[in-house]
Amino acid sequence: MRNAGYIQLIEPFLRKHRDLVIETGDVPVEPELLLSPVRFASIRPGSDCQVLVILPEPAMVKKAWEYAAKIPRARTVGLGADDVYRKEAERITTKPEIVIGTSDRIIDFLRRDDLPLSHVKACIVHEPDESDAAGFNADLRFIFSRFTTLPRSVIFSATIHVPAQEIVSLFRRPSYINIPDLNRKEPAMKKKNRFDHDTMKKTIRDIVRRIHESEDPDELNEYRRLVNKNVSFFVRGYFAAYLLKQLTSGSSPTMMPTGNANAKANTKANTKANTGAEPQQRATSSQNGEMSSIFVGIGKNKRVFPKDLFALFSNVDGLEGSDLGQIKILDNYSFVEVTPEKATTAIESLNGTEFRGRKLNVNFAKKKD
Repeated sequence: MRNAGYIQLIEPFLRKHRDLVIETGDVPVEPELLLSPVRFASIRPGSDCQVLVILPEPAMVKKAWEYAAKIPRARTVGLGADDVYRKEAERITTKPEIVIGTSDRIIDFLRRDDLPLSHVKACIVHEPDESDAAGFNADLRFIFSRFTTLPRSVIFSATIHVPAQEIVSLFRRPSYINIPDLNRKEPAMKKKNRFDHDTMKKTIRDIVRRIHESEDPDELNEYRRLVNKNVSFFVRGYFAAYLLKQLTSGSSPTMMPTGNANAKANTKANTKANTGAEPQQRATSSQNGEMSSIFVGIGKNKRVFPKDLFALFSNVDGLEGSDLGQIKILDNYSFVEVTPEKATTAIESLNGTEFRGRKLNVNFAKKKD
């Protein structure tokens, strides 16, 4: 396959993702492929360097520079292709939109304040082989330290060796693609759509909504720390994708957020998980109209969750989990359903007590006219 074919493979990723790590394998990174991210940089003519291309060898700079000269409405300068600094310094004064250079020559210009980086929107890097990566990556760290704002970054590397993994830490949540894998998978992907994108999007939105509305951030942080400790940074995206695949394939049906039947089952499962009570007993009492609604003067703004109020009411003498019904948390206050025979006891026990640094106002909820 020619470079044009490989460009077609990676273009969807260049459109969707900010930072990219592109593993090229045996695919030669010719200038056409190397500079393909330039078209997504929104170059403005007349401004200082907006695209910085960092390469390990002068020969690569010369070749890329010659190709970039064909890009319309963009002036290009190569640094490191010539031995004479003075000639390159003269070219820089023309305010080229694209600068292509070796890492060491770019540093020479930065140390002399001859290369402003305040307008750089995109940085393209060609990582050398592992044996040559140590010095090159040290230069990269220095160059990235001079950016006033981190630009969109794309790195091409034959393999994601250890030095390449370390340098990727400079990027902002990069996505990973492997060109040989894409080349093998493309025919199969065209023939078969693996899943329903609309259903998947609905599932993801539902999960995100649940995270914001009903989950305890402290509890989720415990899980997040566990994942961060046990799953490599480079695999976490795939880890999340695998969990989503399992979730939507029916492997974990109680977690499925889509569909009415699943939603009802999930509500019961969450109620039990958050409160420790038998959801069936509580739902039955509520459906029969046997519950009293109690107003509690505290809500989300004090980081209160249903399980917190369940624990609070459950500690009242004489109250059990089966005496509690629906718990609704709003921003500044909440409502808790309690069996009528225990409602007065709950109010007398909790009204005026201190919870989360404030005295609680607990009373029967006013009925709407």
